[in-house]
Amino acid sequence: MNYELLSRVAMQDAQRLKSENVILMKKNLLLEQENNNLKEMNNILDREKDAYKQRARELKKELNDLALQKDLLLKENSKLEDKLEELVAKLELEKQKPNDNQQNRRKIYIDKDDEPQESNSDARRAARLKSVEFYS
Repeated sequence: MNYELLSRVAMQDAQRLKSENVILMKKNLLLEQENNNLKEMNNILDREKDAYKQRARELKKELNDLALQKDLLLKENSKLEDKLEELVAKLELEKQKPNDNQQNRRKIYIDKDDEPQESNSDARRAARLKSVEFYS
């Protein structure tokens, strides 16, 4: 009877080990698939990381280019502002010159004679008469 009992226990134990072996094989297969999926995900993430690094380098280069352009534009702007100030100063001087000339003319007329001046038409007539007399 011991042999029958031992035989049954051995058969049950073998069945249990077979079912555990099948379960472990399935778990191993699932873990291998998960491992492959994680490796693929890691490769994808590495490619994305490299792409982001490349994009960051491009953006830094673009930023440096823009900074250089900004500096050049600021220099050009300051040159143009200086030139504008010079032109404004020249314009102010030119505006003052006619006023100075008109004031000088008024002073000369006042200094020449204190009598009121003839109108322009009278002065023209007198000049015509003199020129006609000169030629005749």
